[in-house]
Amino acid sequence: MHNNSIRKTQKEQTRMTRFNKPRNPRQPASGPAVGNRDQEPSRIGKTLTITGQLKSGEPVTVLGTIQGNIHSSDHITIGKEGTFDGEINANSVTILGKARGEINAREKLEIRRHGRLEGNLITRKLIVEDGALFNGKSQMDQTQASPPSGEQKPDTKASPVGNKKPPSK
Repeated sequence: MHNNSIRKTQKEQTRMTRFNKPRNPRQPASGPAVGNRDQEPSRIGKTLTITGQLKSGEPVTVLGTIQGNIHSSDHITIGKEGTFDGEINANSVTILGKARGEINAREKLEIRRHGRLEGNLITRKLIVEDGALFNGKSQMDQTQASPPSGEQKPDTKASPVGNKKPPSK
């Protein structure tokens, strides 16, 4: 009996990470590919439909349907079977299913093969895989990128065409 409790304790210890947190056996040791590496994403299941606002400070994977707005300081994934209609404001977004609306991904927006986006987007980095569909307007927002210390951002504001004065002679 005593041997069994020792073996159990050893097994529990082998599951612990160096930060003394239990490791999820379904999650690879390197963590999720994007978002918060210490946290498994919250999941909106295939049979769930949410109408309204979703606010999150952790990664979220949508496998069901959301009609409304998502505000997150982390990563949002619209899964292969997931559908979204509304506005997303998040650090990064990956679309594998169907999305319609306005998306502001502060760092990166990825539309994977078979993913569909109908709407407008603002992001720093846009990746559209072969086989993906994007129908809308995109704006590449570099203002959220901070320059290396000591450097200033270049002035990217263009003067309106036709309002330039001819050079003085």
